Amino acid sequence: MRRILFWIHLLAGVVAGLVILVMSATGVALAYERQIIAFSERHYRATPEQVASAPRLSLNTLAESVLAQNEGEAPGSVNVSVDPAAPVAFSYGRQKTLYYNPYSGEYMGSGSAMRGVMRELMGWHRWLGSREVGRVVTGACNFAFVVLIVTGMVLWFPRRWPWNWNWRLLRPSVVFNRKLKGKARDWNWHNVIGLWSAPVLLILAATGTVWSYTWSNNLVYRLVGSTPPPPREGGGGPGGPGRPGGRERGAGERGGRGATPAIHVDLDAMVAAARTQTAGWQTISVQLPKGKAKTVSVGVSEKLQWNPNARGSLTLDAKTAAVVEWVPFMEQEIGRRARAMVRPIHTGEAGGLIGQTIAGLASAGGVVLVWTGLALTWRRFWSWKRRGSSAKPGTPKPLAKV
Repeated sequence: MRRILFWIHLLAGVVAGLVILVMSATGVALAYERQIIAFSERHYRATPEQVASAPRLSLNTLAESVLAQNEGEAPGSVNVSVDPAAPVAFSYGRQKTLYYNPYSGEYMGSGSAMRGVMRELMGWHRWLGSREVGRVVTGACNFAFVVLIVTGMVLWFPRRWPWNWNWRLLRPSVVFNRKLKGKARDWNWHNVIGLWSAPVLLILAATGTVWSYTWSNNLVYRLVGSTPPPPREGGGGPGGPGRPGGRERGAGERGGRGATPAIHVDLDAMVAAARTQTAGWQTISVQLPKGKAKTVSVGVSEKLQWNPNARGSLTLDAKTAAVVEWVPFMEQEIGRRARAMVRPIHTGEAGGLIGQTIAGLASAGGVVLVWTGLALTWRRFWSWKRRGSSAKPGTPKPLAKV
């Protein structure tokens, strides 16, 4: 049985190793995505003098500037932050977000270059840069990573039962040895890093399958006793947009083609109504309706440190801004809440900065595991080749030790 697990571990690592390397390397930077973008866009803020003395402009007034700048094309959503110095964001799907000073009305830009860099890293992390082809590859390799971690954890334990927990025998697999070189060093690093990072990597890889496969997404709902949502139309395979396991759309990510040609709602009234729903709101996102829709959907993010994606669902009357329905995050169906927890667990944000650091370090450990694993496999291959070439004709070759 151990031999079978070893070969499964080796073959999965050889086949999926390079893709896992890319996902792990990009995962290190993406662990701090929010902080990196916030730092790069720190100049997208109102001055302390404006915050202290200048009155905030009406959102309807800012919207007029946006329409004028974009030839009358309205955005998909308007996003307001509880931070008084934060800009007002007008989003045009995934491609473009415009930021405006809420006091002067000044156009501040469409995002820093770092935002584009992080978006590119995310594309490589999830699809190898190609949503149509890469998502199938990364989905399969991410699942192979789960197999690698589980089999590696089993192979780490001593061969014989009862296990001998003698420190002298366990030390090479638990503590780094700086004196080692070559194969011995790679083996030491592979085992030690694997031991300390495997539990976290297993969580990261397992949650990653939720975006890759519909069955994994549905499993999240079933584990908490909920019925999975039906597949949306327009799905394009595992992890594709429009499917339950697909990309989680952020505020305003409707796509530029679907933007309505004008703004027919009172944005100030909508935001004012949303503010009254919870005292702990962090951001408010008004999804602008298309055509003559009678209601407006508003996302209200709530202050929950263990889930930065906690969002209450608010529906308002398009004409009067009267509340049609308000469902706070903690009152939503348990399956939906569980699904919303997948991303902060995957990024480590559920544990705050400490959780992000743990996730980042584990991802860095994944890079080393792939590198040392491939190096050990390469040495094993050449060892077999040398033994095969040196063996006499007709002499049976010895079996490789596992």
